[in-house]
Amino acid sequence: MADSEKSLKKPEKSKKKSSSKKKRHKIRSIHIQPTDNNGFIATHEHEPDEDDETGQAPPSTIHALGNLDQLHQHLDDTLGGAPGGGQAPPAAQEAPPAAAGGMAGM
Repeated sequence: MADSEKSLKKPEKSKKKSSSKKKRHKIRSIHIQPTDNNGFIATHEHEPDEDDETGQAPPSTIHALGNLDQLHQHLDDTLGGAPGGGQAPPAAQEAPPAAAGGMAGM
């Protein structure tokens, strides 16, 4: 085949990209179960799709995660991560100072 004929062919990569792209379903809830080998199983229950005429929710998806770090990464990827790295705001982390008299006055 001549070089000019090769350049006339359309690349097939564009078809693969569009067909391999999966539609993300809105997640209603995530249930996390520990496993015997210190891993986790995350089950995602989905909301019904807005464009689905039946009103039925897509089937649940199940993800096996090997350790706590993988679970954290999966939740960050799925839920987008929380502000502050998923930690409570600084004001909520600090314990209030103890009262001078304690509970003696009650």
